[in-house]
Amino acid sequence: PSRSGLGQNVNVGFGASVHPSAYVGDNCDLHSVVTIEAGAQVAQNCHFHMGVVVGSNCTIGSNSHFHSGAKIGPGANIGSDCHFHSSAKVGSDAEIGSGCHFHMGAEVGSDTKIGSGCHFHMGAEVGSDAKIGNGCHFHAGSFIESKASVGNNCKVMRGGKVGFGAIMSDGTTVRNGEKFS
Repeated sequence: PSRSGLGQNVNVGFGASVHPSAYVGDNCDLHSVVTIEAGAQVAQNCHFHMGVVVGSNCTIGSNSHFHSGAKIGPGANIGSDCHFHSSAKVGSDAEIGSGCHFHMGAEVGSDTKIGSGCHFHMGAEVGSDAKIGNGCHFHAGSFIESKASVGNNCKVMRGGKVGFGAIMSDGTTVRNGEKFS
């Protein structure tokens, strides 16, 4: 069941707002101009830097960290121990497994499912309705098109692409600038 309000020892910075129907767990920090929208549920020990937006009806796991300008779309489900660097974006209704890292400018489309322990380097992008396995690495400028399915422990190197609807087996590597279709 959803809860609302603030847990214990929650720091709310100047201009930060938490919708009355949202819940922010114990020991969280909300820096200036952070927005937690209606129905969002934030677990304990999370940190939100300036300008972060958590969309309506999101679920955020414990010990997650969001740097300035990160945006989490409505209905997204973020696992525990995730890190979102500046300007990282997650689309609506996306599911992100525990222990994922999104570097500056990384983007994930709506309705995408990402396994645990994945790393998205600067500017890596994943389209909508894609499925990403556990332990994958997407280097700077890599692009996974919509509806692609990427197995566990895959790598897409700098500038590599995975085509629309492509299916990658576990352990596949796409080299610099190549396209997997």
